[in-house]
Amino acid sequence: MQRKGFGYLPPCQAVNDDRWWSKGSDRPSKKEIAVPVANVRCKQRTALVKVWFEAEAGPQRAAIREHSGYFKRLAESKQRQAAALVQFLTADHCLVRPALPPQLDAWR
Repeated sequence: MQRKGFGYLPPCQAVNDDRWWSKGSDRPSKKEIAVPVANVRCKQRTALVKVWFEAEAGPQRAAIREHSGYFKRLAESKQRQAAALVQFLTADHCLVRPALPPQLDAWR
């Protein structure tokens, strides 16, 4: 970003710039377009999204391993809820039978 003349230091600072949230015009200024273009190019050049993902994924995987029992119970609970929802939505007492999304149709 600095190479393009913008002084945003953390990557998320550009989107939070108060100038982009003013109600003075219904059209973006040239700078309002140039900043996100430079921001995206900077993120692509530095592989920021990949770096962030890798930095966050390690601790998340460790937490999942450490608390695997909790996450297993959580998944089982969600499966029971989905099955109960499908049973309710497809019961004879339902006046309207909605089409089930593919994620729930598997629970019939």
